[in-house]
Amino acid sequence: RKVKEWGGRERGNGDVEVQSEIQPLWMELNAFNVFGSADVSTMALSRKFQQALQLLMVLRYKPFVLPFSSEWRKKRRLLREVHEELRQIMEPESSKRGFISSSFGKEREMTNSVKAPANEWKARGGDLLGMLLNELQESKRKENGRKGAKGKGNEPGGIQCLEDVRDEVLTFLFGTFDNYVIVSNVLYYLAANPECQSRAREEVKSRLCKDGKLDDTKLSVEALRQLTYIRNCIRESLRITPVGGVTWRLVSQRTTLRLPPLSSSPDHPASLELLPGDSVVIPMISIHRNPAVWDRPFEFLPDRWEERRKTEGSASSILSFIPFGLGMRACLGQRFAQDLTTLILCVVLSQ
Repeated sequence: RKVKEWGGRERGNGDVEVQSEIQPLWMELNAFNVFGSADVSTMALSRKFQQALQLLMVLRYKPFVLPFSSEWRKKRRLLREVHEELRQIMEPESSKRGFISSSFGKEREMTNSVKAPANEWKARGGDLLGMLLNELQESKRKENGRKGAKGKGNEPGGIQCLEDVRDEVLTFLFGTFDNYVIVSNVLYYLAANPECQSRAREEVKSRLCKDGKLDDTKLSVEALRQLTYIRNCIRESLRITPVGGVTWRLVSQRTTLRLPPLSSSPDHPASLELLPGDSVVIPMISIHRNPAVWDRPFEFLPDRWEERRKTEGSASSILSFIPFGLGMRACLGQRFAQDLTTLILCVVLSQ
């Protein structure tokens, strides 16, 4: 619908400001994925969430924020409003399943009764909130069964209460919120490289279109992941312009880094000692443009990824491309971001 609106603008005044258009589109898609709809309440949460995240991004670069300062109060107020908006969205669905909460953080004991028939609560599960509430309800069913059979309570782990559901929803929203930038960046590089754009469009039309239009029956996660050229375009865009220019790690144990010699600096140390508590800044954008690793690093060359597949999985391959971070602290939403970006590109290119 959004893309058709772009195409329906009068000729001569039909320019699309991609980033300003993609951001609300991404927020709307996130609302559908998390809550199953993009109505007034879910979009109100998205707007509050955006305000809170923008403030947190600013505060991230400050060494500390004084308690009770104006910034401290604003952060607390925005986060409370985010939690309240989310509570209002969750309450109708959670109450159907017999879970009651007056407010998050001061949660009443949830009932173990199940108000909705089994087939009804299982039917709602295509969105994240539905799946999490289904898991919570199943957890309570198992807990009741164990109590009746052995007199034992529920085992730790998994979704245990509404607060767990809320935390998972917020984690997803935080992890995927700013990934709309990926879409606008790829569209920019495709516009700046018409030959690449033509190849990407041809791949969509040959794989997913029927009679010149996108065929919904052919759309699936598996089909999107098989669009090799478009996925290479996304990777190449992430290489040149990662969403985050840097990432941080905190040193947990004494570590010695070996440093390569520099001919321009004879006194350059051979190693560097890192101590517990030290902060390490990892410049992703510099790593992605390192000419020692990447041939013609400033050029948009999606085909380079075909050659790179031969070394995929090696340490040098993994550590030279880290747009979503790496290890246990890597971005939780990276697969979602890449799949949704592919889908949006398919809709745009097909029209």
